[in-house]
Amino acid sequence: PLPSSTSLLPPPRRSPMAPLVTAEVGALCCRLLRTRAAPVAEGRLPMRPGRCGRLGGIGAAQVRVARRSIFARAAAEVGGISRCQRAFSTCSQRKEGWTSASLFDPDIPLDPGRRALQYEYLAPGRTLLDLPLEFGGSLQVTSHTSDENEAPPGTPEGTTQEWRVLRFTPAEGSTNLMQSVTKVCLGPLHHSPAVWLRSEALPLDYTKTVVSIVLAGLSALGAPVLPEVASKSSEPLRILCIGLGGGSMPSFFAQRLANCEVDVVELEKQVVHAATKCMGFVPSPRLRVHVEDGASFALRAAKRATEEGRDGAYDAVVVDAYNAAGDVPGALWSEGSQMVEALSSGLLRRRGGLVATNFLPFIDLGPPARAYREALAQHAGLGFSVQGEGSGNRLLVQTCGGPPALASLQDLAERLREEASKVADATACPFDMPRLATWLEPLP
Repeated sequence: PLPSSTSLLPPPRRSPMAPLVTAEVGALCCRLLRTRAAPVAEGRLPMRPGRCGRLGGIGAAQVRVARRSIFARAAAEVGGISRCQRAFSTCSQRKEGWTSASLFDPDIPLDPGRRALQYEYLAPGRTLLDLPLEFGGSLQVTSHTSDENEAPPGTPEGTTQEWRVLRFTPAEGSTNLMQSVTKVCLGPLHHSPAVWLRSEALPLDYTKTVVSIVLAGLSALGAPVLPEVASKSSEPLRILCIGLGGGSMPSFFAQRLANCEVDVVELEKQVVHAATKCMGFVPSPRLRVHVEDGASFALRAAKRATEEGRDGAYDAVVVDAYNAAGDVPGALWSEGSQMVEALSSGLLRRRGGLVATNFLPFIDLGPPARAYREALAQHAGLGFSVQGEGSGNRLLVQTCGGPPALASLQDLAERLREEASKVADATACPFDMPRLATWLEPLP
């Protein structure tokens, strides 16, 4: 979950990127370029690449010049030239899901879950669900308008988009935590499914960090993540996700990697109901949901793999499970817990695997780090933590097995950067995986 209060940014008077440029502004740019403006009024010149209108005789180079003019004019409206320069510098570093190429190239898609759009789902929304949780507290799902509400490429005509936010509320008090945010597509009448999430859109910063670290880490350890490695593997990439939330991370794994099978374990049946009915989560034969205790499921899977003589049950275990108060249950990380027993019983593949657990910023990572490391014993590899960008969440990662060459965090960081770039290409990832996958910190 993400503390929504720490991310609440006042919406700009006018975003320099998000809205479509009006025919009036497009016509002005066309006049500056000494071209005819009539087609712009019909097709409109968008700021967002991938939806470029019909521009008549305007060539690609002229489109780029027009976009620079439009960007400068829009940025000046929200704070003058100095802020415009700072915004463009930030864009060029891909810290907000933008690059200079994606700004001016109509064929490069932008990150649909970029941070610049978060004011849309942080604003008050319409309540869709408010249900009690079996193990204490309640959940709420709200919908929020998206300015980018047109049908994404490849979706049926008449499809629209909006944000969905899942929150947990404890029985007493309030934590003000967002458990999950998804960007969903609403299909036309009689379309099945009626609502589905966009797997490439990960609005919460920590979710981008988790998928970047997990997939780059697995690839560095030799797991079949990349197509050229997967084609030579007799088994699929298998990931266990404990905690469903809105289902954005499991969906990214399963839908962006054709060779990946994901088991999701969720304790609360009401969360599964909220995810499938409102958050756009769509299970499939490669994306399975189990309603039970995650630690018990992990231990049973480990013992079954050992009995069958397999080298571990999963390549990765991702723990993103919280109670209504925002705490990771001790059964998923503490010494002597079922999760620790599962790790010692062969839950991870010895050829190279990892466990990654998402904690809130104020948690001491020492005890869970020691418990995971001792459970893997002689098979334990490097362990490290990563602080999620923006949210401050801390991801604890303990590797298992892998190449002997990865002897230090520096070696691992360099390898992660290389593998993250390859994984980003293989998954058509819209955000900057290499940057997110290399902020490694030593464990206590």
